[in-house]
Amino acid sequence: MTKFRQRKYEQIETELSEQIQRGQLPPGSKLPTEQEIAATYDVSRLTVRQAIAGLIHSGMAYSVQGKGTFVVEKKSVAKGELRTVHFLNSSLHDSLENDYFSGQLVLNLSIEATRRGYTLAISMIPRHMTFHDFLRNNGLPPTFNGGVILANLSYSAEDLEILRDSRIPYVALRKDSMTDSIPSVGSDSSAAMELCMKTVLGYGHREIGMINCPAGYCDFTSNLDVFRSRLEQAGCVFCPGRVATAEMTSEADGARAIRKLLECNPNLTAAVIFGDRSSAGAVRELLELGYRIPEDISVVVHDRYHWLDSLFSFRLSGAQQNLPGIAAALMDILDGQRKSGIVEPRQFLVPPDWISGNSAGFPKSAFQLQQNGGR
Repeated sequence: MTKFRQRKYEQIETELSEQIQRGQLPPGSKLPTEQEIAATYDVSRLTVRQAIAGLIHSGMAYSVQGKGTFVVEKKSVAKGELRTVHFLNSSLHDSLENDYFSGQLVLNLSIEATRRGYTLAISMIPRHMTFHDFLRNNGLPPTFNGGVILANLSYSAEDLEILRDSRIPYVALRKDSMTDSIPSVGSDSSAAMELCMKTVLGYGHREIGMINCPAGYCDFTSNLDVFRSRLEQAGCVFCPGRVATAEMTSEADGARAIRKLLECNPNLTAAVIFGDRSSAGAVRELLELGYRIPEDISVVVHDRYHWLDSLFSFRLSGAQQNLPGIAAALMDILDGQRKSGIVEPRQFLVPPDWISGNSAGFPKSAFQLQQNGGR
């Protein structure tokens, strides 16, 4: 009979698993570092990572980014028990087909949860419902056991108290000031606007307009503050006519807003646009009006997504949310609460990625710069 030898990473995984079962590595304890395990077994760190991934997948350990890998509590490794994190989302879009953010976030959360030994449960909540409505209709589902992620849902202090009393970790996606009082994760909108303004100012633009999202979102004020301060630092005069608003989920709003900017700023040479759908509408409107991008007007997008690349013959430059980073940060906060049992009302902002497209360039002429004294 042929005997099959275990691969080295399988041997390491088996030995660590036995140490956990014998109590040599007790619940909550930190596993040796990758370097220490690699030295003990005379293997590469890649082999060690494969072994640790096996422990995480089997539900015997979990990883905390930047801190290490830990043995789970005994109640979490009971045979047949499903370890889940529940994502509750109320989409801001009229249809889920248009909600690129939620779809991609769910994909990244699934990958991150699986990597840590969890299954992701998903509930899409009608826009008129609150978290309190969900709890009233469903109670506390078993799928809450590993934690709850609240996305675009209204909730009360009493709702969160129910979670705390039941020792259920929770975190919210940052949307407005309501989420400032609980653990939350969001994209760093100010950093995104800084990147957008650095790009257009760096090309020499001074006649710049912005399409911002309506007041009520946490990004509205921060976007406006960065836009104003960077203009003034460049020697430009800020006025309300430089700003129009559009729902980030509406192409029609984006088209209307860019027309308003052009009417208020006849010499406009660059536009910074917040939101994916509003950007699509604004750019389409510019093209229909006969503008060439970037020859006649430069466009950069705050909160762009890959789906925009298929719409135009050029690639839109802009700041893009780091969705893998947001997913990891959400899971990190839940892991931290499970470990410590403490809920800290802290906000974690994930820096965005910059996508270098070809929708921004130098102004068509130096006329506007001469008007500003050569600045």
